[in-house]
Amino acid sequence: APAVLALIQVDSAYGDSEMEVMYRGGNRLVRRYTESPGIPSPMVSESTSMLDGAVVITGGLGGLGLLTAKLLVEMRFARHLVLVSRSGRVSHGGQGLEGDLEQLQGERTRALGVSVHVLQCDVSDERAVVSLLEQVRTECGNVCGVIHAAGVLRDGLLRGGAAAKGFDQVWGAKAASAHYLSKHTTGDDLRVFVCFSSITAAVGNPGQCAYGAANAFLDGLVEERVARGECGVSIRWPSVVGVGMAAAGGIDLDGLSISVEDAKNILRDVVRK
Repeated sequence: APAVLALIQVDSAYGDSEMEVMYRGGNRLVRRYTESPGIPSPMVSESTSMLDGAVVITGGLGGLGLLTAKLLVEMRFARHLVLVSRSGRVSHGGQGLEGDLEQLQGERTRALGVSVHVLQCDVSDERAVVSLLEQVRTECGNVCGVIHAAGVLRDGLLRGGAAAKGFDQVWGAKAASAHYLSKHTTGDDLRVFVCFSSITAAVGNPGQCAYGAANAFLDGLVEERVARGECGVSIRWPSVVGVGMAAAGGIDLDGLSISVEDAKNILRDVVRK
């Protein structure tokens, strides 16, 4: 089941292995993951029928992006899905993604009343994001959802400066782009705004300080949106078996991985009508 962070009281004799500790009212609190009670309103705006506009999926030609698109087609969530990619090409070989894209653009999708568009855009460029959204509004009527699945890995340790070298690329693809998407859709009637964060924002991973920081920004951005009464969900993904950047890089976050079916169930929960 999905998990959420919670502060729990533990005895002060628990040990010194905790990385984050809070003292409140004489009690020692530490962070623990507990089972999520579900997605509360107003994090997701409810819909009772197929949405007329377009859902923009950044990182749309990556593993999680295409997995999301396939699920939205099955759900007949919106009439238009816009798969956005910086390169305009499927991201990771060996995961069957080319076949997934071909299927998404096939007759079965059209028979369900859904059209799938592929657009090329560097979402770390604010002007490019503005242009992208204008094109989507022109071609699809309106933007009714954003699913931000874009991201890059540039792993490196702080020692020696390796982490700093890739920071701008990591931050731009994940954090700055999310800010631009949120900023420039304030006039749209969004029914869903989902950021694909990472478990590294919570537990860290060697060499991924930039990636963890960028994903933590997504979590904060969504918190701010929800506080304003806007829709927003941030999913701290673990690795998904056989899918996405983690699978392509052979990354296993200390055994924190879920199946494709689990991932689909989480997504279905998040974008449920």
